[in-house]
Amino acid sequence: MGMMEVFIIFGAVIALLLVLGWLGGRSGDSVGQAAFNPDAIDGAAFSDERIQAALDSGNKIEAIKLYREMTGLGLKEAKDAVEGMARK
Repeated sequence: MGMMEVFIIFGAVIALLLVLGWLGGRSGDSVGQAAFNPDAIDGAAFSDERIQAALDSGNKIEAIKLYREMTGLGLKEAKDAVEGMARK
C-alpha cells in the first residue's frame, strides 16, 4: 500500500469521526436551552374542553397537539406542560 492510500484512508477515518461527533452532539437536550418553567403553563389553554377531554381519555398526544396549536410552543415545551398538568 502506497503512502497516498494511507493518507486517503486516514482522511476518511477522520471525516467519519467528525461526522459521528457532530451527529452525537445533536441528540439529547440542547446546551443553553432554558429549563421548563411550570409557572409558564397557559392555564387558559388547559381549561379548553378539547384538551381536558383528551387528558381524561388518556390521549396525551392529542392534548399535546392541541396545546401546541393553542400556545404556539414547541413540542418539548408543550409535552412538558401537558405532563406537568397531568400530574396535578
